[in-house]
Order: sequence, then structure tokens, then C-alpha cells
Amino acid sequence: MKYEFKLTVLAGFTLVELMVCLLLTGIMLLQATTSFYRIIQQQRITLDLTQLQHAFQFARGQAVVNQHLVLICGSQDKRHCVDDWSRGFIVQARPVMPKQPPVLLYQFRLNNTSARLHWHGFNHKPYVQFDGLGQALASNGRLDYCDSEDHCHQLIINRAGRLRFEKAA
Repeated sequence: MKYEFKLTVLAGFTLVELMVCLLLTGIMLLQATTSFYRIIQQQRITLDLTQLQHAFQFARGQAVVNQHLVLICGSQDKRHCVDDWSRGFIVQARPVMPKQPPVLLYQFRLNNTSARLHWHGFNHKPYVQFDGLGQALASNGRLDYCDSEDHCHQLIINRAGRLRFEKAA
């Protein structure tokens, strides 16, 4: 009886080939993660800027429709205006009669909690006030928006109450 041994070659990957493949996969995942993070940050900025635009358009529209003074300002307690707009801002209808309290029309909060908002203009007052014609009382002003990585944008308001955005230099 004669025994024959067959030598079969198994096909597969070596340890070095597997390690190179894992290294390349890791590098690609790292690139995708950083790109995805940048996209998320950019979407947060866009959402906040859209919300700011909506707030100013809402305040101006309420002033025109109801023919009374409406102001928009930074607020932390939904009643008093403060210089820091980063923690939220409100739209208030100013009463016709002086002894009546202002009426809260809307409250806004930024989605990006690390963003900073700072108002410049309008006689150094912490608010913007629109009259019944939709005009901003006083002169031009701007609201600076900067995120945690110092990507800054400006919302510029002219005396007629019109808005425009600019990317800060």
C-alpha cells in the first residue's frame, strides 16, 4: 500500500497585508470624521444665522402689521434686555400706554451654545426697535456672530430695517 500526500496551497492574506489594509482604512475613517465634523459645524452656523434673520424679520413684520413699536434684544429672563445676546433673545411689543408692561411675542435661543453674539450700533443701546413703518429707530447697526472656532459673520441692519449678511474678515 502506497500512501500519497497531496500538498495543497491555501489562499489567504498574510499578517502584513491585513495590517496595511487596517492602517489604510483607519486613515480614510479619520479623514471622513474630520470632514463630517466640519459639515456639522457649518450647518450649526447656518441654522443660527437663519434663526437670527427670522427673528429680525418677525420683529419688523409684527411692528408693521400691528402698527406699534417692537423691539428685539438679548435676554436671559424673557423680560429684561441685556448686552449679551448669546444666551437667547426676545421680541417684545412695546405698549401704547406707558404703564402697561411689554408683551413678549417670541423667544429665540441659539443652537450653537458656544457661539457669541454682540450688538453694535443704535446709540449703544442693547436692543433694536422697529416702528410701525418697519424702520429701525436710530441708525445702522450690526450683530456679530462668532462660533467657538472664531468663524465670524455679521448681520447688518440699515435704518430702513433691511437685513444683509457678511462674513467677517
